[in-house]
Amino acid sequence: MPKEKQLSLGPAGRLPESMQRIRLLIAILTLAVLAVAALCIGLLYRTALGQQTRRLQETVQSRARTIEVIAWHEIEYSHQLPPGSGHGDALESLLDQLRDAHARFSGFGRTGEYTMARCEGDSIVFLLNQRNSGPGRLGRISFYEDNAEPMRRALSGRSGTMTGPDYRGATVLAAYEPVDVFGLGIVAKIDLSEIRAPFVRAGLISAAVTLVVVVLSALLFHRVTSPVLRRLRDSETRLREVYDSMSEGLVQQRLVYDGSGRPTDYRILEVNRAFEKIIGIPRDRAVGALASELYGTGSAPFLETYARVAETGTPESFDVDWEPLAKSFSISVFSPAKGQVATVFADVTERVRAERTLRENESRLKSAEELARLGSWELDLTSNLLTWSDEVYHIFGLEPQEFEATYEAFLARVHPEDRAAVDEAYTGSLRDNRDGYEIEHRVVRSRTGEVRRVHEKCEHIRDGSGRIVRSVGMVHDITERKRAEESLARTLADLKRSNEELEQFAYVASHDLQQPLRMVASYVELLAKRYQGRLDERADKYISYAVGGARRLQELINDLLSLSRIGTGALEKKPVNLNAAFRLALGNLDAAVRESGADITAGQLPTVVGDEGQLAQLFQNLLDNAVKFRADEAPVIRVAAEPAGRGWLVSVTDNGIGIEPQHAERVFRAFQRLHTEQDYHGTGIGLAICRRIVERHGGTIRVEPAAPHGSRFLFTLPRGTAPKKGGPAGTGTAPENRGKA
Repeated sequence: MPKEKQLSLGPAGRLPESMQRIRLLIAILTLAVLAVAALCIGLLYRTALGQQTRRLQETVQSRARTIEVIAWHEIEYSHQLPPGSGHGDALESLLDQLRDAHARFSGFGRTGEYTMARCEGDSIVFLLNQRNSGPGRLGRISFYEDNAEPMRRALSGRSGTMTGPDYRGATVLAAYEPVDVFGLGIVAKIDLSEIRAPFVRAGLISAAVTLVVVVLSALLFHRVTSPVLRRLRDSETRLREVYDSMSEGLVQQRLVYDGSGRPTDYRILEVNRAFEKIIGIPRDRAVGALASELYGTGSAPFLETYARVAETGTPESFDVDWEPLAKSFSISVFSPAKGQVATVFADVTERVRAERTLRENESRLKSAEELARLGSWELDLTSNLLTWSDEVYHIFGLEPQEFEATYEAFLARVHPEDRAAVDEAYTGSLRDNRDGYEIEHRVVRSRTGEVRRVHEKCEHIRDGSGRIVRSVGMVHDITERKRAEESLARTLADLKRSNEELEQFAYVASHDLQQPLRMVASYVELLAKRYQGRLDERADKYISYAVGGARRLQELINDLLSLSRIGTGALEKKPVNLNAAFRLALGNLDAAVRESGADITAGQLPTVVGDEGQLAQLFQNLLDNAVKFRADEAPVIRVAAEPAGRGWLVSVTDNGIGIEPQHAERVFRAFQRLHTEQDYHGTGIGLAICRRIVERHGGTIRVEPAAPHGSRFLFTLPRGTAPKKGGPAGTGTAPENRGKA
């Protein structure tokens, strides 16, 4: 993939990479200079080597020809000598001359020399002193030794040049030439190291100079560029920190086009950390990927917008709900280069949800205000700007936003008789620096003139210095409520009057019925005493029915009279020690307690505020019920009390037949019996009297099942003064709080 041109917001460490590249460039330049110098020195060396080779070859050829001339001269001269002198004498004469000349010849260079040899059998015999093997020492070596290659070629009749080892094993440049007259070979040679030495020195000097120049240049370059690079590095670091610490995601993309130049996709070039956090895709997976594949959408998201920005270079922004991630984004797009776009996006899911929720809440609030006829307003005292909710307009009989809300417009719709009071309520609260005000007043609807009653409440908002800067309030249309309250008050008054008349009637009726009922009962009892057993059995039964009916009617009238007295009589409220009320009730039930064998005990009972007589009757009725509705075993009754809020919770628990939960409310109604007269005697008013007493004392009474069987009556009474320690309440098992047959 070709390297893309990207934003400068790349991965951290880009400047150090640039420094490495600069250093690499310096190294390459150094190597290039050294290579050029080496190449030049190499070319010079090859040229010098070629020249030296030609000189050696020319020299050895010249010497070979000279030796041949001398040799022919010696041969000719030897023919003029006396008999006995031959060809060998000529050779020896030649060798003597050559040795003498060679002894005076100091060679050339430090290692350059001439050697001459002949072949004797399988050996090569050097005929001249060898400069590098010590003075006066001649050598003999095998014809086939590697060190004799130049001389072997010369003795073989060949001429030329070569490089290779000499008799010392040192690598030399040698020129060899045969001397045909006497079968000799001549070699001129010089060590290659001597030829190379100047060039090696030149190369080392060049390298040293190059290195010094490069080092000095690098130091100078570093000194000049280091502050700039440091500033760039710091800037890059800060930019990278900002880039990676962005809460918004940033993506750089390059558009991908088809053959016709139409954009089909885009490739991710770079992302920041926020992208990874928001999108949930790691950077190493995102960079280099196609958007259609990376996001799994089948096509590149927002391709049309990105292509337009890349083409025109005009930035664009938009908000979108993106289903693949179930998130909402605010996206800004710009083009940093041709064919590229950079996207900055923020996750605004929570904001969008909050706005949606706010709109829904505003809609619900508006509906609630309309339903409750409750409007709200706000007055900015700094700008004197007043705003009303739509319901305020409705309350005033106006269309929402019909005109600009002002304090004067508000006062104009207040009833003229209430206007001064309303104005004083608001301005007075500001003048007195109060936190707000509350007032009820009337308003007059603009179009119809209808008068409505409203309840207005205001709270003042203060700034940091405590100065009131804003007022917020509500206007509640309470017209219907006021009408309902007035109607309810009239109804309650009528009901109270009716109840009083009914209670008075019940009391009078019960009282007035007592005398004739006693007369009827007396005469019926006289009939029973006089004629019982004298008439037939049917007459006796009728007389028995009449006596029983008269007795039950008398009990019923007495209970009804008791009930009406509780409702109509004055309630004497004073501190009452419940221990005394309990003992009084227990005393009134002494005969029933003894007859039933009941075990009745009370714990330490408190002092309450109430009517002692009625509280004693309360205990008496509850204890009487517990004794009356007993099971097969003897009654066991426990009375206790404990604190409950601002009062006392008193309980009366028995082990009797119990009351089913579905009848827990019914038993407190008058004349409601759960059993027949034959099963249990009574009028069904006792518990109704208990409820009336408790409610007149500001409490409540209820019944619940007791374990393992029986009932527990619980009632609350207002708190009085606590009994003194060691007082008549005893400890809960004191003799005065115990009743037993």
